[in-house]
Amino acid sequence: MNENIELIKSVFLSYYANQKYFVLFLIALLFIFIKGKQKTNQSFLLYYPMVILIVLLNPIFVWLIFKIIPESVYYRFLWAIPFGIIIAYFGVRLMDNINTQLKKNIVAISFILIIIYSGAFVYNNTTFEKVNNWHKLPDESIQVTQIVKDIPIDNKKAMVSTDLVGYIRQFDASIKLAYQRLPYSNYERYPIVNTYNAGDVKNLVSLCKQNDINIIVYDNSIPLTISPSHYGYDLYAQTEHYDIYALSKEIKVDEETICIEGLQNDYKLCFVNDLHIIVPDEDVSNENKETVQQRYDNFFKTIAGERSFELWKRMPEQINEFNPDFVILGGDMVDYASKANMECLKNGIEQINIETIYLRADHDYGRDYNPNLTTDYINQLQTSIDENSEIFCKDLGEIVIVGVNNSTSQISESALGKLKEIFAQGKPIILVTHVPLNSKVDNDLAEESKKAWQDRNLTWDETGTTYTANENTKEFLNLVYAENSPVKAVLAGHLHFKNTSKLNENITQYVFDASYQGKVGILHVVGK
Repeated sequence: MNENIELIKSVFLSYYANQKYFVLFLIALLFIFIKGKQKTNQSFLLYYPMVILIVLLNPIFVWLIFKIIPESVYYRFLWAIPFGIIIAYFGVRLMDNINTQLKKNIVAISFILIIIYSGAFVYNNTTFEKVNNWHKLPDESIQVTQIVKDIPIDNKKAMVSTDLVGYIRQFDASIKLAYQRLPYSNYERYPIVNTYNAGDVKNLVSLCKQNDINIIVYDNSIPLTISPSHYGYDLYAQTEHYDIYALSKEIKVDEETICIEGLQNDYKLCFVNDLHIIVPDEDVSNENKETVQQRYDNFFKTIAGERSFELWKRMPEQINEFNPDFVILGGDMVDYASKANMECLKNGIEQINIETIYLRADHDYGRDYNPNLTTDYINQLQTSIDENSEIFCKDLGEIVIVGVNNSTSQISESALGKLKEIFAQGKPIILVTHVPLNSKVDNDLAEESKKAWQDRNLTWDETGTTYTANENTKEFLNLVYAENSPVKAVLAGHLHFKNTSKLNENITQYVFDASYQGKVGILHVVGK
């Protein structure tokens, strides 16, 4: 109870600056009690404020009301007392009792001076600041709001500091904010505010993505644990005191260049791999629906939280803008074989204006989530896109693009025969395989694979790896590694990380990162 009494004193004194104004109010009440003749005036101007005042200054009432509202809102109850009206009524009645105009003017001026003396001067540096805009808001808050307004993002929702939230609401109420304005002492009720103020970027970004917040305006005086750009919020603009980050949906490009002696022309290849599209549909058995839902909810999203099937809706347009000579879809484009997944993939392929090959991998053929699907049904889904050949070959004139389909499996006899025919032509080959090949001169890729995939070396080799070659596959690998091999570069995916390394003295292998992370590979093939 003593705490409530102290709070009443503190709020009351801070609200009225000092006791002088309150004393003037009491004098006005006394005057109305003595001189008031009309019962209606006395009811409103005397009894009502006295009852309200007694209730509001009662610590028992305060104790009860604090169970409903926060303490920081208590001062607003004092608005219910018509202090200004009562004091103004008192002043007017005083002048009514004076006969001469001069004396009335003197009393009026004196009364105004008494009111001024009873209050506190609010126009000081701590309360007001000079601004240069018609909105009468801090200049930098206008600048920040305008920048946020101009960010080319649909359905903007911003996380800003407590200093800005009120100003942004006043300047442009169309900008959604992460939380509502509260008295300063009460912002601690919002976990997102506490995380923001702590500079805990990782957890802040997690909260932002859960609440569809695509803009973060960080007070640059707060030391951050890591840049928000690490989690997909790219730095968009800066002001004197604020850094403005916007959730990026740009496709990131991993560019590589390979030089081949004797080429007269340059070629640009676009490589997309490991998109793992999941579109929920009925091609999943009941016992696997929960597993698929977990994969849909938790995996195969960009760092900005965009799911792979959503990403694929806009990726073809950007591939067209890259204007490559050839597009390669390098496997695991869908997470499992289903009608919805394959239709989504097919729709995207049809939007690409450049010739495209689609190399499958185990997930593209996968029926792990519905063993009842027949091989004929899956083949029908695959052939709805293209011929689904074992070996793809595209002759660009000076170079040949050779794609090994379903490279998570061993090379068949017929596929090996086709490869021998192509290799025998002697043209420079860019070989494409979903599963990378093991290096003969560098062990770095194998070690990285083990670190990322629970001690598994996910590269093709003759022995000792997850993908151990049989006789046909060994013969294929020998063709690639041969001293006179026409293979000049190998493009691969599968590992979900980027790596560039030498397979032997003559061949460089480019392993590209997973495209579900919003990335594509661009390989520039140029002459020496």
